[in-house]
Amino acid sequence: MKRIQVTRHILLGLIVSINLITFFSDLLNLKTLGFFNSLEYLHEGLCSFSVWLVYLYLSRFKIFNETDVKKNLKYIILNLVSVYALVFILKLIFNPTFIVMDFPPQSDNLKSIIFANIVSFIGTFSMIGFILSLRNLILYKYKKRTKLYFYITLVLVAVTALLTVMLKAPLDLTFKGSGIYNNTVFSVVLSFLIMLGIRNSWITYLTRKEKYYYLFVSFLFLWAISYLFDYAYELPIPYHSLALGVFINTTWFFLLFYSFFAALYLLLQLPTARVFERKMREVASLQNLSRAISVELDRNKLSALITNLIIEVTGSHYTWIELVDPDDHQLKVAATKNLSFTETSKLERGNIRQLSAQIMEEKKPYVFNDLEKESKQNYFSGLKTSVASLVGVPIIGANEQFFGILYAAKSNTFGFDPDDVNLLEAFANQVAIALENADLMKKSLERERLERELQIAREVQLRLLPQTKPKLRHYTLETLTITAYEVGGDYYDFFYEEDHNLGIVIGDVSGKGTSAAFYMAEAKGIIQSIAKQVHSPREILCHANNVLSESLEKKSFITLLIANIDSKNNQMRFARAGHCPVIHFKEDEKKVEMYQPSGIAVGLDQGPIFEKMLEEQTLSINQGDVLLFYTDGLSEAMNKNNEEYGEERLAQILMKNGQQSVETLTKILIDDIFKFVENQSLHDDLTLILLKRTE
Repeated sequence: MKRIQVTRHILLGLIVSINLITFFSDLLNLKTLGFFNSLEYLHEGLCSFSVWLVYLYLSRFKIFNETDVKKNLKYIILNLVSVYALVFILKLIFNPTFIVMDFPPQSDNLKSIIFANIVSFIGTFSMIGFILSLRNLILYKYKKRTKLYFYITLVLVAVTALLTVMLKAPLDLTFKGSGIYNNTVFSVVLSFLIMLGIRNSWITYLTRKEKYYYLFVSFLFLWAISYLFDYAYELPIPYHSLALGVFINTTWFFLLFYSFFAALYLLLQLPTARVFERKMREVASLQNLSRAISVELDRNKLSALITNLIIEVTGSHYTWIELVDPDDHQLKVAATKNLSFTETSKLERGNIRQLSAQIMEEKKPYVFNDLEKESKQNYFSGLKTSVASLVGVPIIGANEQFFGILYAAKSNTFGFDPDDVNLLEAFANQVAIALENADLMKKSLERERLERELQIAREVQLRLLPQTKPKLRHYTLETLTITAYEVGGDYYDFFYEEDHNLGIVIGDVSGKGTSAAFYMAEAKGIIQSIAKQVHSPREILCHANNVLSESLEKKSFITLLIANIDSKNNQMRFARAGHCPVIHFKEDEKKVEMYQPSGIAVGLDQGPIFEKMLEEQTLSINQGDVLLFYTDGLSEAMNKNNEEYGEERLAQILMKNGQQSVETLTKILIDDIFKFVENQSLHDDLTLILLKRTE
């Protein structure tokens, strides 16, 4: 810390010294009527060096290395207000006058020289501050080209400054006389500034309220920036230093472009702000619910948590949960939100019992967007609560076990759209998992704690895996998972995008035991939710990483592979986040290929590096081809000599038996692995998915 402070003091001392030298140089030229103009290159060099020292000085302050968007915006606005205030005071004190008959501007009085030097000093600090704050915004979520553009711009600005000093031609973009050279380079600089100015990805992650607020502020900021150069810098800066004038003029254009594109992007984002904000809340709520499954086992607390989440995400006025009492097997209200105790009691005895019985019997959601017209029953008779739209969703667990009903109600008609219903169904699925988990853990207390905990977690994990194999025309599919311990972290799942599109997910959570199983459950819920909105395997992984990296422990990560099988075009798109490669047996060529596009595991990075490295690949599937998806438990299975089974043996099995059915091929493969390891116990879970095109 002391070393940093010493460095700052040294840099500040150099900056002040250089500015004093250039000030006395201006005074000397005034007193000698320009006799020392031959030293102007030294003067310009010192001014340029001062800019670099100010950059080194300010970059060592924490406020100019801030990643928080709001703080950077605050610093930019404070910077702008400070410049206007200081220049206004200086103009009142010095009342400067400059001669603009030629370029650069001249002055013949001491007050104007002092004013020009002080404004140059202020301008250097303020513009470097703007650049550092804008850099943090631009690099909020950047690509490799962004930094390249930034460095190219700096080089071109230096070339422009050098040409301007040598030619003494203004940057007016007129391209006349000797000005054609520096103005040509300056026009290229402006094009790069525009490319940097559109790097506004941080705006996407603002809330709707923040977007309205910042849009209003951006218009005021744009107006203030457009007037800043003429008000503060147009005459005093080029009088003091042409090189400094080029730098400040360029930075001003940068500010102008960035504020303009930010305002435009904010304006374009407003129509979708509500939808984006809602989707983010939905994903966050599912994440919270998934986390609750792993830490909260009390039915009452879980029910209270869920009612709060439903209110928050769907905007419902009233919510309640009815759960089947394990003793008398009757539905009872477990938790409510915005309903009084009296209303809850009347609800349990009222006509809503008929609707609950109907949902319990049919096990399907009921939606009333105009309750008075659509329903023949007055379900809320005797209640002060006004309900005009109602949704009831059954909570169904594995093996069609009925747990209860989620209810959400609003006072206005047509209060629920299809997205609301889909979200409530997703909540119900997660609640079923939570309730199953809670029930199983409650039973485990009746036996030896540690052994029963592992056994119950294994049962929960198996329920999370698909209970039936999906059907895809012209394809056969086989799955198998074998855990090395009572529970494991291997995971696979399927989802349908269209009738001819099947999504395949396979993953492996780092570590073993219950924590890996619970992270698997969280990953399942999040991926299933995202897959309903996003269809690209790469984008699904990016969104999943953004959500999961917030909740995973630092020492934990998940390898994932997501594939999309298009049976209509017989193609597969896939992306892998650090997972095992895909092994492809090609029937027509009688050979095996391994595909391993780049990608790191989920949870190792919160976004930029993960998205940069993640690659999506497409391959064709011909008749008779076989695709093997697996976890590293297969390839890393060890024998007594600590030799691994290896991917080459997997490939050889596919090559020799690729013509067999997927069921037979699975048996051959597993038998060969167990023959290899002999009597050794498995040290990792074995999970595989075999897919074969039959026609």
